[in-house]
Amino acid sequence: MLLIEDDADIREGLADILLIAGFEVVEAGNGLEGLALARQVRPDLVLCDIMMPEMDGYGVLEVLRQDEELLLTPFMFLTALASPKRQRQGMSLGADDYLIKPISQGDLLHAIETRLSRQQVINQQINTSLDQVRGNIATALPHELRTPLSGILGLADILIEEHETLSPQEVLDLAKDIQTCSKRLFRLVQNFLLYTELEVTRNWEQNHETTITQDVVEIAQAKAEVWRRTADLQLEIAEAEVPIASRWLRKIVDELVDNAFRYSVIGSAVTVEAHPQGAEWRLTIGNHGRGMTPEQVAKIAAYTQFERHYYEQQGVGLGLYLSRRLVELHRGSFEIKSLPHRHTRVIVTLPYPPEESDP
Repeated sequence: MLLIEDDADIREGLADILLIAGFEVVEAGNGLEGLALARQVRPDLVLCDIMMPEMDGYGVLEVLRQDEELLLTPFMFLTALASPKRQRQGMSLGADDYLIKPISQGDLLHAIETRLSRQQVINQQINTSLDQVRGNIATALPHELRTPLSGILGLADILIEEHETLSPQEVLDLAKDIQTCSKRLFRLVQNFLLYTELEVTRNWEQNHETTITQDVVEIAQAKAEVWRRTADLQLEIAEAEVPIASRWLRKIVDELVDNAFRYSVIGSAVTVEAHPQGAEWRLTIGNHGRGMTPEQVAKIAAYTQFERHYYEQQGVGLGLYLSRRLVELHRGSFEIKSLPHRHTRVIVTLPYPPEESDP
């Protein structure tokens, strides 16, 4: 445990209480010293005064909450500043508790034990999530990669064994098929890598980039060409600047439009609508096809492919998950409305208009 307190007598008394209770204690006499020790020892909990020289407790907390390694470390203020305004300030910065001096030994130890127990639960949840990532990769990766790899190997075998009898056009057709399988394989690998990155992301950096909605048009049209269904694509896009980096908006649209074409029949419409609506920018992608039950919609998660034994297309669950996760990381919402065997609509909203950066 890290104890940050500038008053030597108070610090010594608190340290004695904690040591008698069985805690290992590292002491710091000011905020800057406390930060250095926090990065060095990685404490299980930080107990910190507010009014201190060099750096006050608010500054310590603000820096710790920006440190990837210390982001989830329980942080408790112990201070004589008892005003509600001060308490709100501390809690808004991410403090786990705000204790007022003087405090009884029993109340102090109880508060500490409560925070440590809660952190243990959080750590267990994180470890469970990481185990799920590992399990999902171990289970799904071989299955997802098998189809494009088999296609590449099979087509390459044909080229090797029959190259002397194949016409130039047949060689070209085989090469194009190999290219298609290779692109599918590349897409799957990229999605798995992105999934792993997003699953372990705790602090998403908002860089205030904006993207013109022409990106939506370009990706939707390109995907329609891939599926050879340009006549089925219906676009209704209002020009706007969306508060998200081009890379991420393109990824969201690519995955959702790909699913819309994949799970609908040729000749049925795939609609893409995008426009500002009040304080939101709304993207709606719809199709008429397989659809999902309410239970299936509720269980959307990575690698979920409903009725996989019947529908052999790769990656639908992962694509939906990646899209939803990217939207949530940009403070947006992601909703699926679907009727089985009839239609599906995916509605994405992002804050709008973009917040202006400080000059």
